[in-house]
Amino acid sequence: PGYGDSTVAEFAFGLLLDVTRKISRSYRAVQEAHVDTDHYLGFDLRGRTIGIVGTGAIGRYAARIAKGFQMNVLAYDPYPNEAFAREIGFEYVTLDEMFEQADIFSLHCPLTKENYHLFDEDAFAKMKKGVVIVNTARGELIDTEALFKAISAGKVWGAGLDVLENEGALLHDDLALHSMREQSSDSLLRSWINLRMLQLKNVVMTPHVAFNSIDAVHRILKTANENIEAYLQGNPRNSVMK
Repeated sequence: PGYGDSTVAEFAFGLLLDVTRKISRSYRAVQEAHVDTDHYLGFDLRGRTIGIVGTGAIGRYAARIAKGFQMNVLAYDPYPNEAFAREIGFEYVTLDEMFEQADIFSLHCPLTKENYHLFDEDAFAKMKKGVVIVNTARGELIDTEALFKAISAGKVWGAGLDVLENEGALLHDDLALHSMREQSSDSLLRSWINLRMLQLKNVVMTPHVAFNSIDAVHRILKTANENIEAYLQGNPRNSVMK
C-alpha cells in the first residue's frame, strides 16, 4: 500500500515553487543582507503547461495539485489511466509531444531498464528553451551530463532535484572516498557534475527526502504493525510473495 502519494507530490511542488520563484536564493540574500529584487524575478505556474511523467498514485496526486494551480496538464505513461484523465481533465501524449509542448516536467515513474536516462541529450534537444525540470523519482531517469549541458546552455531554466545519479557520494562524506575508488570513469564524471550543479543558482537540490513527513512515517509504521499482527493471526496481508 502507498504511504507517501501526497507527501512526495507536495514536495515536488515545493521544489517547483522554490525554483520558479527563487525562494531559497532570496532567503540567502536576506541572510547576507544583500538584496536586489531584480535577481529574484520568477514566473507564475498558472497557465503554464506541466508534463507529468508517470501517473501512478504520486503522479495522479501531482496532476491534482497542478490543476489547483490552474495549470495545463499533459501526462505520459505506458499504461494510461484514461478514467482519471477524464475525471480531472488532462490529456495523455507521447513523450515526444510532451517534450515539445511542456514548460515544466515533473518525474513520477519507477526506474526500469527501458526508461534509464529517459531524459537524455536528445530529449532536451526537443524541449522549448527555458523549461524547468523537477525530479523526486529516481536520479537515473535523467542523464546527469545532458542535464548539466542543458542548464549551461539555457535550454533548462532551472531544476529541482531530490534525487541524483550517484547521490550517495554527494550526500555522505564517509561514502564519498570509498565510492570514488569503486566508481567507473562515467560514474566519477556524474559525481563531479553533481558537485558543479550544486553550485548553480538555478538548481535546488535536496537529499532524497521527498517521502519524509511525519504523516508518511506514521503510515509506514501503522502498515508495518498491521502486517505483523495479521501475520501472527495467520492471515498475512500486503505480501509480495505470490
